[in-house]
Amino acid sequence: MKNQNLRNSLHHVKIHLLLLYCICSIAITSSMPFHQKTVFYMPSSAHTSNLNDDEWPMFRRYLNHTATTITTPIAGTESFWTQITNSLVRSSPAITCDRLYVGSWDGNIYCYNATTGANIWFYPTNNVVSSSPAISGNFMYVGSTNNYTYCIDALTGLLNWSYTTGDAIWSSPAVTSGRVYIGSENHKIYCLNATTGDYIWSNITGGSITSSPAVDGGQVYVGSYDKYM
Repeated sequence: MKNQNLRNSLHHVKIHLLLLYCICSIAITSSMPFHQKTVFYMPSSAHTSNLNDDEWPMFRRYLNHTATTITTPIAGTESFWTQITNSLVRSSPAITCDRLYVGSWDGNIYCYNATTGANIWFYPTNNVVSSSPAISGNFMYVGSTNNYTYCIDALTGLLNWSYTTGDAIWSSPAVTSGRVYIGSENHKIYCLNATTGDYIWSNITGGSITSSPAVDGGQVYVGSYDKYM
């Protein structure tokens, strides 16, 4: 009787299988936070540029997307400064060396002073930027729905290189060991040379990739609209 009841219960359960695309590479990110127009920065009691303390150089901070930090807890809830852009902000900010980098649906990538909120530079892509910037060395990497991945000088805002995938990019890049990993709506995840922007490889899935790659143990992990990871 118990076995019959169990079978009847299982009959009404829809099972979704979650498989993994585990893409091996030689070398070892896009979230969709709530809609907003204003960028907020809440300073800790001792801001530093040390990655082990307050730096947040990419989507979910680390290549494996653990998003953990040992920064000093924030006392109070009042915003320290605000900056308004010309449209929604769904890009997650990256913070390093007292600079904050973020994209906006107004098509621009912005760089602010993380302490004062002063605008340092902006770079126009002429289409929605929902991708979250990643900082590696002196360069900032980000995607745009104008089909391009950009490498921009983090200090000056000048373009270093751009690479087109031929379709919109909502994914946030992961940068490590001289390589950039990023997804595209053309169903592919790309590996690019971080210095030159040259194509190294791509892997095609069965659907758009707006997920942001996570990198761990020499492998790249990403989700796709084809229901697979």
